This record gives sequence, structure tokens and C-alpha cells, in this order.
Amino acid sequence: MNPADPNTLIQRLQSIADRLAADHPDDRRVAVEHLSEFVAAIGMDAGNQRIRAMAVELVRAIIREIEAPLRRLVAERLSQEPNIAPSIVKLLAADEIEVSWPVLAGSPVLQENDLIEVANQATIQHRVAIAGRTDVGSALSEALVAFREKDVVGTLLANERAQISDATFGVVCELARQWPELEDPLSQRADLPAAFAYEMLSWITDALHGYLYKRIAMAPDALRDIVANAADQVARDIGTKDGVVTGVLGAMLGQWGQWAEDQVGGFVRLAEAGRLDLFEVALAEHLAEPLRLVRRACRTADFGDLATMCRASGMNHVNFESIVVTLARLHGNVGRPVTEAMRAFDSLTLAQARGARAIVPGY
Repeated sequence: MNPADPNTLIQRLQSIADRLAADHPDDRRVAVEHLSEFVAAIGMDAGNQRIRAMAVELVRAIIREIEAPLRRLVAERLSQEPNIAPSIVKLLAADEIEVSWPVLAGSPVLQENDLIEVANQATIQHRVAIAGRTDVGSALSEALVAFREKDVVGTLLANERAQISDATFGVVCELARQWPELEDPLSQRADLPAAFAYEMLSWITDALHGYLYKRIAMAPDALRDIVANAADQVARDIGTKDGVVTGVLGAMLGQWGQWAEDQVGGFVRLAEAGRLDLFEVALAEHLAEPLRLVRRACRTADFGDLATMCRASGMNHVNFESIVVTLARLHGNVGRPVTEAMRAFDSLTLAQARGARAIVPGY
């Protein structure tokens, strides 16, 4: 901006305003370009703050008076400019969606608090535009999801750069049970907490289970997260039962690295207490094996794969026997399967077992 004084500034803006009111569309488009250049120049000007403030207010007055298609052109022209006066961008952001979409979707001038304010006061279409931004933080995600609108949540989930807190993921999982359309983008989120991925296995479409298993298994701490988040639920579910409970609570209520020395005994007590699902999670963590493979090995009749997994981990004979006997009792098939599993376990060297794990189908 290079006005020498307020009169010069007013004259320039009056010229732009006159052209915006012209009958010919080409004149109006040129005027929009001039107005946009003028607004950009205001943002770059570090001179007289009084004149700058006057220029901003005059521009805002002009924008309010021009028709929506021209306001849309101004919004498109300014949407990627980083130095625009915030009050001008906020004016455009609060406009009808046909005008505001470009700045809501991409303006770097709008801060998280600005976007939350628009989200709370505008329409679902405004919230959809905001949900697709590349800089959506966790506070903004929470504000958007709070409206429980399928299109907004779907856009947010499809936005790989959006940050979503665990608490907000909890709300989204609840909504996904109502709206199956959200299952696919939710299950494919790389930042979906493992605990939610595990819970979703019980109700999500079978075709999407692969994404959830991958999410559970791909992070070193994923299974640890599941067990930690399940601890309170275990206490509620089985906290009033008899002697078995003491062992379960002793294992589960401490932090993962502070369990009792007899970790395998803790796993077994989970199974004995009827929590085969948590037993499988804990065993998979202990063996450093994918949960899907441990679950399959625990639920087959011969326990052959389980013998190989446990031997490869360095587990001793006594601990493996306690696991197999417990699982066999749950399956109602104690006897030959236990004997054969123990024979398979004892026949393998550590090196043989680890070599076999490297070629297990689906590993």
C-alpha cells in the first residue's frame, strides 16, 4: 500500500468501489483483482497504523456491500495470502458458505480459536469446509465432532493430517456404530488408539478387520495400551469373584512393567476368570507376536502353532504347560491335545522354533 495520506487512500478505494458497481462483468472482475491487491498491500504495509486501520475498515465496508459472487472472488483471491488483515478474513469466513469456503478451507490467517468460533456459530457446510483443513488440531476436532454430524465427522476422518484426541475418538467410535459409512475411514486412521481398534473388532464389518489388526499389531506399545485401558474394566467385571480374583487384580492393576514375577501365571488367571480375549492380548504382548496369530493359535484344537510361538519366545516347559492345560479346559478337550502340544514344544530347539516362526503363513 502506498497512499500518501487518508485522502489518497479514500480516492483509490472509491475508484475500486465504482468499478465494482459497473454494469460490465469484466469491469467488476478487474475491480475485484484491484481490491484484492490493495488488501494484500495493507497486510504488507508496516507504515502508519492509523491509516492502515482506516484502510481495513473501508475494505470491510466495501466487501459487505458487493454481491455474493464478487465476495466469492475476493475470498478465492485472498485464501492463500498469509499477510491479510485478520478482520477481513474473519468477515469472509463468517459469510454464506458459497463465499466463505475458500478461506475456511485454506486461509493460513485463521487461527484455531477463529475456526472454533465459526464452527460453533455457522452451518454444517462451514464445518465440513473446516474439517478438511490441513491444520486441524485436537481442540478444533473436538469442537467439530461435538455437533455429531455425519458429513463433518466423515470429512475429518478422511483428513489424514487432522489431529484427533483419544476422547474425541471415543465419540467418533460411538457415532460409527450408528453410521456404518464411518467404519471405513475410522478403521483406516493410522492414529486410531489400539484400545478402540480392539473394541471395534466386535461390531465393525468383517471386511475391515484387517485394518484393525494392523493397527493393533503395528505399534510396539499397541497391546500395552489395550491392557492398560482394560484394567479398570477387568476390575469391574470380575472384582467380586472368589480366590482367582486376587491373582488377576494383582497382575492387571499395576503398570505393565510392574506385574508380579509370574507373568504367565497372571495370563492364565485371566483365562480362568473367563477373559480369554484379554488373555490373548496379554500373551501376544508377552510373546511379541501379532494378536491375530496368537488368537488363532489359542483357538485351534492342536495348539501346534502356539507351541512354536512359545518356544521361540524362550518360555519354559512349566509355563507352556500351564497355558495349554488352561486352554484345553476352556475347549473341553484335555488329554491328547495337551500331550501332543507338550511333545511338540519339547522337541523344538530355540533356533528351530524361531526359524519356523519366520515362515509361518500370514506372519
